[in-house]
Amino acid sequence: MLMLEAFLAATVGGILYSIIGIIPGTDETATMAPVTLILVLLGFEPVVLFAWFIGILVAMQITHTIP
Repeated sequence: MLMLEAFLAATVGGILYSIIGIIPGTDETATMAPVTLILVLLGFEPVVLFAWFIGILVAMQITHTIP
């Protein structure tokens, strides 16, 4: 069950931050901490939060290559 939660968190984070990263003028890093803090306060496991963070970082690196 924990693996499924981690997979879903990474997928949702990647999709969400890909959309945010494609929009011109948005700053993904300004929204990364508050959204992650919400997930921490909701009581997600540390492994799920780590997967979320990795999904966000991959999405940010991919969208930074789009001119």
